[in-house]
Amino acid sequence: RIAEGEKARLTRDIEVLKSALDVERARAERNSSAQFALYNEVWGRLQDVRSAGDLLWQRATFDGLWTFGEALTQAKAVIAKGRLVMNARDYERLRDLLQTFDQFTVGKKTLIELRSQEERNAEAQNSSVQQIEDQLKINDHVKREYETLLEEVLTGFRGRLGIQE
Repeated sequence: RIAEGEKARLTRDIEVLKSALDVERARAERNSSAQFALYNEVWGRLQDVRSAGDLLWQRATFDGLWTFGEALTQAKAVIAKGRLVMNARDYERLRDLLQTFDQFTVGKKTLIELRSQEERNAEAQNSSVQQIEDQLKINDHVKREYETLLEEVLTGFRGRLGIQE
């Protein structure tokens, strides 16, 4: 009798544990699926920003600046919306990356304005040329920085998603 009672209690305990395990497994699968979808979308948006940045690097124009800004705005929105399921470290890294993209925007805007000013004021050319060269160096540094950050984000995303390189 004692053995039967103990057996029944253990059977109930096992069923409770199985049920809890099923709930936890479903939660983990749901979160994993949401993270996978989010990280894919974020990465795609970041690549849109990178592509627009590459075009802006090749030719600094107000149209290119606008395209870069739009891609950056969309990336920011996806990252903000996905923060709920995003790893905190990944979110912080992405914020750093977005700030670097913002710096690139400011640098390119400054360059475009300097070039426009140079075209209007041909006699002030020497100081404008130096300012343009200085801004190009700053922009190059910022572009390399965001490219490095993108690679770090990629590595982090792959690790988080369990994707082997």
